[in-house]
Amino acid sequence: MRVLVIAPHPDDETLGCGGTLFRHKKEGHSLYWAIVTQATSDIGWTKQKIKRREAEMDIIRGKYNFLNVYNYSIPATKVDTVPIFELINKINATYEEIKPEIIYVPFPYDVHTDHQRMTLRQVLYLVFYYKVLHQLHHQHHIHDLKQDHYMKINLQIQRQQDQRDTLLLDVL
Repeated sequence: MRVLVIAPHPDDETLGCGGTLFRHKKEGHSLYWAIVTQATSDIGWTKQKIKRREAEMDIIRGKYNFLNVYNYSIPATKVDTVPIFELINKINATYEEIKPEIIYVPFPYDVHTDHQRMTLRQVLYLVFYYKVLHQLHHQHHIHDLKQDHYMKINLQIQRQQDQRDTLLLDVL
């Protein structure tokens, strides 16, 4: 099974669905990571902090064993200022390359505008509305699209917490 996680920021995959990703990994699924934003000096990140963040991302990539990472390189906190066609092109290119069977996106009622722009509804409207929904409707599988997905991760929760601690080193 091919699994794509769309993370507005390079920690949202862990904070949002890290345990679930470890479960997918344990089950031998192919994992892919789309990082929508990047830290820049424009929003106050120093070069040293940016390099440290990139090193953390390499560690995280290895721990989840992501087969590929897609960096959209939109400045953090600026997703809502990017023209829709740019988001459509980036997400569509990722989707076409992977053909994921499961896509994880942020919680739809998050207060962060970067997260709001990457929720299921937004991603569907951005890219998949005409392509996927039209196709699914004609294949009579429209009921397969689920807003929420629950998976038992009690055996993976400690690994998610360890991964979260890797991210929090930057804060300390």
